[in-house]
Amino acid sequence: MHSPGFSDDRICPTATVKQYIVERGFAEEMFRLAVEACPSGMMMIDHDGRIVMVNTEIESQFGYGREELIGQPVDANRRAAEGRIRLDCES
Repeated sequence: MHSPGFSDDRICPTATVKQYIVERGFAEEMFRLAVEACPSGMMMIDHDGRIVMVNTEIESQFGYGREELIGQPVDANRRAAEGRIRLDCES
């Protein structure tokens, strides 16, 4: 039985959505691994200026674990790290 509006050569929309979810999850994991492997400190910040992701080098530079850093505003961490590291956040 055929679905209305679909020919035999089209992929079922449900299968397409499932494949997209799997591929996106794979891409997100590859991105996370690339950030973690970077020898430089990397921090991802959301539109509200809060930390959403850090790598191990940032943990070392700031002296805090990622659990403590994630969710914090960038300005608070910048003040805490004053004198130890330099962040170039301003354009």
